[in-house]
Amino acid sequence: MGRRIHEKVSRLLRERGFKKKELASALGVSPQALQQLLDGTVPFDLRHLKGLVSFFGIKADYWIDDSRLDPRPEDVMERSKGEAPEALKKAGIHVSPAERKFTEKVRRFIQEHPEEWTALFGPLTREEMEILGLDEKET
Repeated sequence: MGRRIHEKVSRLLRERGFKKKELASALGVSPQALQQLLDGTVPFDLRHLKGLVSFFGIKADYWIDDSRLDPRPEDVMERSKGEAPEALKKAGIHVSPAERKFTEKVRRFIQEHPEEWTALFGPLTREEMEILGLDEKET
């Protein structure tokens, strides 16, 4: 049996701890309309698909592939260089509050104690610096 979009959305909401009202707002629908989408009584349309891509940061290919329930690493949208989680939020790509808080702690530690970080964990890769929103000169 294929996995329909509403199953994927419901599962990701649970797994990532997002609130339905956050998703309803991101999709531009009422909470009641979102519930109909999540129940599968009303189909997701292109406007909703665009909202899902933005809200979860997962490419459209995942949402329309009904052969799998879980996204693969290649489904996750890449962040632009220097784009920090706060910039993602402004762009409509949401990360959980816990992820934002943790990322900020790590970023702050690296900025304040670069030698200690490098001694403990080695130098950051370009990808890690991009995820943290750091410039090369900050490490």
